[in-house]
Amino acid sequence: MKALGREFALFAFFVLASGFVLRPLPFHLGDTIPAGSDPPHHLYILSWLLDHGLSADRFEGRMFSPAKNAVLRSDLSIGTVALMTPIAPFIHDDEPLVRFNLATWLALAFSGWAFCLLARSWTESMPAGLFAGITAVLGSHQSLHYVHLNLLSVGWLPIFLLALDRLLTRGSPGWSVLTGLSFALVACSSGYYGVAASVIAVVFFARRPSAQGLKWGGIAALLALILLSPYLIAYASLHAEESLVRTSRELAKGSWTITDVGSRTLLHRLWNPAPGEPLFPGLAVLGLAIYSLRRGGRLEKTLGLAVGLLFWLGLGEPGGLYRILGLVPPFSSMRHPVTLSAVGLMLLSVMAAFGLARLPKSRAFLSLTLLGTGIVETLPPPNDFFDVAPGVPPVYEVVLKLPPGPILDIPPYEASPLIWAARRGFETVNGGGAFIPALTNRIETTIQNHWLTDGYQPIDESKAAAILLNETSMRYLILPGGRRGGLAPLMDRFAESHCFKKLGVYQSDQLFEAVRDASCPAWAGGAGAEPSP
Repeated sequence: MKALGREFALFAFFVLASGFVLRPLPFHLGDTIPAGSDPPHHLYILSWLLDHGLSADRFEGRMFSPAKNAVLRSDLSIGTVALMTPIAPFIHDDEPLVRFNLATWLALAFSGWAFCLLARSWTESMPAGLFAGITAVLGSHQSLHYVHLNLLSVGWLPIFLLALDRLLTRGSPGWSVLTGLSFALVACSSGYYGVAASVIAVVFFARRPSAQGLKWGGIAALLALILLSPYLIAYASLHAEESLVRTSRELAKGSWTITDVGSRTLLHRLWNPAPGEPLFPGLAVLGLAIYSLRRGGRLEKTLGLAVGLLFWLGLGEPGGLYRILGLVPPFSSMRHPVTLSAVGLMLLSVMAAFGLARLPKSRAFLSLTLLGTGIVETLPPPNDFFDVAPGVPPVYEVVLKLPPGPILDIPPYEASPLIWAARRGFETVNGGGAFIPALTNRIETTIQNHWLTDGYQPIDESKAAAILLNETSMRYLILPGGRRGGLAPLMDRFAESHCFKKLGVYQSDQLFEAVRDASCPAWAGGAGAEPSP
């Protein structure tokens, strides 16, 4: 009971620490969202999986209509979904904002506690555990990614490392099960973290080969494969259909370079700003990690080898090694190899915890000074948030009383409709994620080129109208004049359209219904969706 109480106290500490670095999020759970275009689609995916995680359509979602496997187009953050599952029933279904913000907070707190647990278990030192938990996930790099729930969902990685180490040293069914389960949760949270965990596992096995390790490791791998099989099968199908392979140009933008070794923390950003990924670990982490590598044993050197390998992979194609591993589908789908370097950065904090624990007891003042320095070096500035009004805009209140059908809010890449779709469960052509469906890309491009930029071509003669009417089942279209400026010329052109029937104006947002009959020049007479009644 004493040990359980200690863990509760430590978790409470990381809840408070995470709430501080996420400030002012804890005070605005129901009316704000982290600024950026990514949070709405992470919110939608989280909401969908909490409601449909055990159903046959778990990977479908109702965004990107008519695309299949919509939620598979981004990381699923399953590790955080698992943490939120016991809490979600106590939060009203139409409050996805609260669920998402709590998930963000919980993911960060759990990750800090998990890295603390890993470092304490390995070093048998509470200060070392606190040092690792704070610096690994509350510092400069993660502060840039508070908008990415998938990258905050890293807490199962240290659990996996702890279980893997115990599996190799002791070997038992329990550790084998925990290794397989935690790996599955890691891989389904973020593909990057799944690949990083695989690389680390190979390093650990290579450094400590044994027949017993292979036996229990094989059982763990089999369990992980069984748990991951629904995801892997669905993703493989999607990968085959759309060839989800990144180009060399995309990889070049997402690989780490010297410009990424900057900082966003209050202490360092003035002298070492981060134009790219803020991968500067802080002086305390760096110094203690080097000390650990010089004075440490097999485990510290194994971690050092894993860190070096992850940073090497993070270089992307210029590093050479990534070119070989890029032949494997999980690697070929990755756009940001630098995220593998970020995992190396987290392991660097664990190495630093070893260094802190190895300081002589006579240097207690030095230990406390380094712990305090590490904490100060992690402090980020406050975060930016968007205010989100309750409910849905009036135009949606109207359209949701009409016969159901997919809704397009112009333009297709607009992310806000995903918040409203999560609240009210309607099907939307809008969407967001790491991989945008080819059809959605075409719709976005043609709308931008022929509707929002070109102010002369009649709507009914535009390529965008032909695609929407013949290649999608979109029923309702919204021109958000009340929420987006510069749409007056487009509204004038829609007034002359025979393919989109105006249903009304609601706080300057105009609502149209698609017309699929002989009066519409853009309709191909049944090549796509069913004609309008």
